[in-house]
Amino acid sequence: MSRNPEADEVWRAMTALVTDNRDSWRRATVDQTGLPFSRIRILLRLSRGSMTVTEVAHAVTIDPRRPRCPSTIWRTAA
Repeated sequence: MSRNPEADEVWRAMTALVTDNRDSWRRATVDQTGLPFSRIRILLRLSRGSMTVTEVAHAVTIDPRRPRCPSTIWRTAA
């Protein structure tokens, strides 16, 4: 880590805060929408602006050459 123990402690506390609250936020989001979180991630990225299917695939780390690429998502999310 750094040479500053106080900075290291602040970093550890911030990391713990984010990690501890991430799962509850995801669960609540899935419960509210009824969608898998992977689809919510795609919709959040699309809300920032239009993207090609390849750009979406790269943004959510999906191989655009695989048949289960985002085209299956559009039918379910629509």
